[in-house]
Amino acid sequence: MGVARRRRWAGFLREYVILLGFLSGLSLAIGFDLQESIWKGAGAALEAALGVAGIGTLFVILPTLLLAYSVWRAYRRGGVLGLGAVFCGFLGGLLLFTLPLHAAALLGMAVLLSVVAVEKRIFL
Repeated sequence: MGVARRRRWAGFLREYVILLGFLSGLSLAIGFDLQESIWKGAGAALEAALGVAGIGTLFVILPTLLLAYSVWRAYRRGGVLGLGAVFCGFLGGLLLFTLPLHAAALLGMAVLLSVVAVEKRIFL
């Protein structure tokens, strides 16, 4: 694997498999709802500070749009196998505390899928 390909793969692995997949699954496993705690709180605080009703709704819709955009970007960079790698990373994070060996296997599979996805770019 050349330097440019290795950089592309490392970026895909870091941005999508680890940050989007694994950390999302891990936060769900520990019961931390990012939308509830941060986004809605920021919307309520901004709404109270500005006195404008409806800004809180924007902070409910914005995380959904950001998630959809992140999934679309993962598909554009890795195709179907890239989405499979992100999903395996998500399941690995979700199962980390209950089934750690399965989680490690899923993370290993996510790394392998991400290598193949970035290398081959299979779009189905």
